[in-house]
Amino acid sequence: MKKILFLILIIPLIFSFGQNRFQQNSFYLSANFGLYKNTDGAGFDNLGSQRYGGGIGIGFRIYDRLSFYLKSVYVARSDFRGYFDNSYLDTEFRTITNIGLADASMNQLVVNGGLQYSILVYEDFVLGILGGLTYTMINQEAVIHSGQKIKLLENEWFYGYFGGLIIEKHLMKSNLSLFAEAVYNYIDDSSMYYRDIFSGTNFTIGGRYYFKTYN
Repeated sequence: MKKILFLILIIPLIFSFGQNRFQQNSFYLSANFGLYKNTDGAGFDNLGSQRYGGGIGIGFRIYDRLSFYLKSVYVARSDFRGYFDNSYLDTEFRTITNIGLADASMNQLVVNGGLQYSILVYEDFVLGILGGLTYTMINQEAVIHSGQKIKLLENEWFYGYFGGLIIEKHLMKSNLSLFAEAVYNYIDDSSMYYRDIFSGTNFTIGGRYYFKTYN
């Protein structure tokens, strides 16, 4: 996965050499909607590994092609089943393994903060390379076959990093633009149980409103 992120960052840089300086924009607000798909399913079924939601973002030009990038996405799902470890100690302090399916619900807030490097590809179309740090807050619970509700995670924060691509179309004679992006989030934690199970790719579409334009 690190090789994939490296390619995402380096390939557009190669194509950017020799291009003329293009129009840059200042501070913007954005709104987005899309799909968050876990890399390995995170122990969920197909429905559980795919969650829909939306969010907002901000950004501003730092220098030439380089911009600050901040985006949040909130996704949730409650109609899926997942595998959960409900093991326990018996009266003789022996571990009784009990892993099985349970009805589950989950919501996740993903915050990406980093940089966008922009390349003009054709007229008002811009390709951007995204990269930076990821923070995510997760709530998750499950109901086992006996009807007992198990609180697994409650407002738990994890961190990682992200890399991705965005294609943006500036609307002529307007401060508005439309975009589509794909961002991979690698989310890690110090505990082995949670390692990498919340990593995933966020596919979103949305729009940006720029408050001022620089030439």
